[in-house]
Amino acid sequence: MTELTPEEKEKIYLEEKARREAQQKLEQEEKDQQARKKTAKANEKSKGCLFLILGLIALPIIANVFNLIFQFIYTFWIPILFVGMLAIALRVLGTSKKVIVGSSLAMLVLAVIGTAFVTQLMQKAQHEKEQNEKNEKIAAVKANPAIEAHIKKANALLKKVNINSKNFAFQRKLLAEARAESDKVPADLRAYTESQSIQNRAAALENSIGSAETAYKKAHPSAAERIAAAVIRQQYASKFESMLLEKGIDAAVTTSGRDRTTITVKYVLMNRPLVYSIWNNQDGIAGLKAVGFKKLITTDGYSNSWSLDL
Repeated sequence: MTELTPEEKEKIYLEEKARREAQQKLEQEEKDQQARKKTAKANEKSKGCLFLILGLIALPIIANVFNLIFQFIYTFWIPILFVGMLAIALRVLGTSKKVIVGSSLAMLVLAVIGTAFVTQLMQKAQHEKEQNEKNEKIAAVKANPAIEAHIKKANALLKKVNINSKNFAFQRKLLAEARAESDKVPADLRAYTESQSIQNRAAALENSIGSAETAYKKAHPSAAERIAAAVIRQQYASKFESMLLEKGIDAAVTTSGRDRTTITVKYVLMNRPLVYSIWNNQDGIAGLKAVGFKKLITTDGYSNSWSLDL
């Protein structure tokens, strides 16, 4: 067997040394990579825990904001919260984004459908409960003949009210009695009877009677009111005479007729242009109407006279 030369031995040694160093380097790189993966995974879990904490705080707030802005049925924030928590939990476990999105969408659809179904059942149950309560109230009304008697009497009193009658005090008495009969219906049963309708009709009749009374008093003033109005017209005639005098017209202004509703302007130089000027004085005519004058007569005191119905 041929013995290796020193050069060959050295070459083999160097090659073996290089192989071991390369192997050690690979092993170190593999250890470093595993350490980096562990560190990254730990960081990801830390971020996931932080997202979970933030989600627990933010999701209920977001759900309630949606509830206020879009007026969702209050139970619809539950699936939103549930799916959000699911997505955060999957993220904490390191699940891929595609799986998280797919799972979240699927769960959201199922949760919304389930919530809508449950909500519909709850609304139906609530409606049935309200209907049953209403039926019980109606049955209580029908079972109580006294309530029906009050309603009938109130309706009969309203039928007696005559808004064309001049006896306004008596009509108001009928309305008060009708309201009193309606008020005898227990408060918790009024919504299930004609009680509210009677009150509304009585209020409408009260307004009609008030309007009729106002119109009647205006058309038929009392003796004292007529005397007072006549005095006011007499005073206004004196004022009207002064107004004409200020314009250079030395006229005599008098009142006549029942309740002094006719005003006469006598001026010796009265002519058609002057009559036209007086009649078309809008402020003056408006003032005459306001105090109740019904006729304006302009004359020269002789054969020429012109009259205007106010």
